[in-house]
Amino acid sequence: MKENLREIASHFALEGPVTAIDSLGEGFINDTFIVRTEADAPDYILQRKNKAVFPDVPAMMDNIRRVTEHIRRRVIAAGGDPRREVMTVVPAKDGHLYHVDAEGEYWAATVFIDDTVAYNKADSPELARKGGEGIGKFQSQLDDFTEPLAETIKGFHNIRHRFGQWDAALARDAAGRRIHLAEEIGWIESRRAEMLSFWSKVEDGTIPTRVTHNDTKINNILFDKQGEVLCAIDLDTVMASTSLNDFGDAIRSYDFNLSNVILSVIYAKKGCRVKYLPITFRPRQGGINSINMKKIFKIGRQALKDFRRINRVLNREV
Repeated sequence: MKENLREIASHFALEGPVTAIDSLGEGFINDTFIVRTEADAPDYILQRKNKAVFPDVPAMMDNIRRVTEHIRRRVIAAGGDPRREVMTVVPAKDGHLYHVDAEGEYWAATVFIDDTVAYNKADSPELARKGGEGIGKFQSQLDDFTEPLAETIKGFHNIRHRFGQWDAALARDAAGRRIHLAEEIGWIESRRAEMLSFWSKVEDGTIPTRVTHNDTKINNILFDKQGEVLCAIDLDTVMASTSLNDFGDAIRSYDFNLSNVILSVIYAKKGCRVKYLPITFRPRQGGINSINMKKIFKIGRQALKDFRRINRVLNREV
């Protein structure tokens, strides 16, 4: 795999000889690697884009190019550092913003911004505020952006589209669980009118649309070593939508670990006391597309075993 990655990296206009390529991060959509180079040449981020999630990678990369070029102009005009305050897309040697390998997989490269900090959780009010500052900075830098952007994920934040999918899933009832979920379904249905009323205001322009990031979790904001915001990263989902989406997505991801929420609800319903224990995960292994059902099933099976083990511990403590 290492040699294959070197061959893929060779298709991009990188400065300096490549010395190493290693897996990076814990993303669930794309496969991400860091490309190390010699001497004073920059290092790079190399990503295999998930074409199952992003069916039009060329359009997505064009979105990123348009947005980052605009931000770069704003950073320069403000006297900032465009090498650190905006992502830099590295084109392939053939001039495209991506490379397609022999297996039809799409790859893209950006300059790695060094001496930076990224957080996986906003675990303090101060960090949450800084994350909000990063989102605000991103939107402010694009407040005069007028170019068209492609829809990289159909109906990503479109509530009417999502309710259509919801209705189809209920009608299909593929797992035969609908009869057991009347309370949960009712909770969602009780909010249908309110949510569609809100979305109609987006559709008729009462609530304006603009460039939004659409994936504003805290680890998509890059900070310097002093804790100051540098830039937003992971721009695959940049599209036109309402800025309220970026606020809502940030609040959702900053404040809660959904796995813990689900477990807490289950044990609260069972009347069990909950004891939280710290856990760690192995670094994500690169080189295999993240949407891999065999692996997901294996992870789910292991999670079920873990839940049963935790349940036995909790039952002993009740």
